[in-house]
Amino acid sequence: MFIIHPNYVAGGIMPARHFIFTSIFIFSSSVFAQEPTSPEVTSEPVAISEVKEVAPQTTVPAVQAEPIAAPVPVAPTPAQAPAPAVDPKVEAMQKQIEEMQKQLQTLSAPKTESPTPPRPLESSKSPQISGEKALTTPPLTFPEFEVLRPRDVSLSWLYRNDSIERDESQGGSTSSSKIKMTKLQIEFTRNFSKFELGAFLSTEYAENDDLNVSTAIGGPLIKINFIENAPGHNFIPYFAGYYCLAGYERNSSTSSKLELSGNGLAFGFGFNWFPFGELFALNAELSQLKGEIDNDANPKLTVEEEQTSLQLGWRIYF
Repeated sequence: MFIIHPNYVAGGIMPARHFIFTSIFIFSSSVFAQEPTSPEVTSEPVAISEVKEVAPQTTVPAVQAEPIAAPVPVAPTPAQAPAPAVDPKVEAMQKQIEEMQKQLQTLSAPKTESPTPPRPLESSKSPQISGEKALTTPPLTFPEFEVLRPRDVSLSWLYRNDSIERDESQGGSTSSSKIKMTKLQIEFTRNFSKFELGAFLSTEYAENDDLNVSTAIGGPLIKINFIENAPGHNFIPYFAGYYCLAGYERNSSTSSKLELSGNGLAFGFGFNWFPFGELFALNAELSQLKGEIDNDANPKLTVEEEQTSLQLGWRIYF
């Protein structure tokens, strides 16, 4: 509380009507000018002249920024190795193995058989089959014709048409001739799909007045198939090779008996055609033979032959 000097009012420095306002202003200024932490104001009178206005502080104290600490070094994270590439074949095999395991688990699981309902008594009359049910009825099958029979061995019956050029020599004299004849040839072979091994035999017998002539040729053979001779293949071309052992005999009432023997080689190309199934085949072949036969007489009789043959026939495989 401030005390106003009476001379200050009476002297005319301040009018009386302003006394109250001035007193309140001064009181307020002195109160607001005090700091909250200031000591308690004494009750001693203070002159107005000693009252000083406190100028507001306009300066803001400087704020010192704290130093920023250096970043802590972070250890680099090792890069992950790329996932190994999976081979598509390995992945497909793994899927197949998983499917097979599932199937095995399904097959090994115990089956629960559902109770079969009692079979109704059959009436004397056959039930009528509706059109829809008749269409869904499976057709009849014949299992014996579904599996093709293998071609293990074959037996052949062939007719040969031979064209022969023959040269004979004995002692220094020579002669030549050309002959055409038809022979029967039989073959038996074992089929190994890509080739066949077997034997053949061809015979001839001719009789004219007092002259009888018989000829026999036989030996091993091989046929190399260009296509596997197996069920499902109906046209089989092949290459054939023959080793020929020949025998010739001539009897006459006007001359002595003549016997000749020798060997030769023959090669040819042919085919087997199965038009009616897996057992029966038609055969055609063209071959060339060259050989020599002789005897033990003195002087020796030597016969050289070149033979071109066309054979037609049939084969049965079983």
